Amino acid sequence: MTTEEQREQFIQKLAEMLRRTPFTFEFNVKKRPQGIKIIYELKQEHLDAILAAEAKNHKQEDCL
Repeated sequence: MTTEEQREQFIQKLAEMLRRTPFTFEFNVKKRPQGIKIIYELKQEHLDAILAAEAKNHKQEDCL
């Protein structure tokens, strides 16, 4: 998968997240802006579940 395809896939997944999760959008005026930053706030338990699922998927890919 090319870098452009990966970028597009990420944008699609982000759009899906925004559709199902409440969010806020804030402007932060800076002298030298570096672009858009996305901060996803979650509980430690949710992060642990995400990391466990990712580790499981990675392990399954290694077995193939």
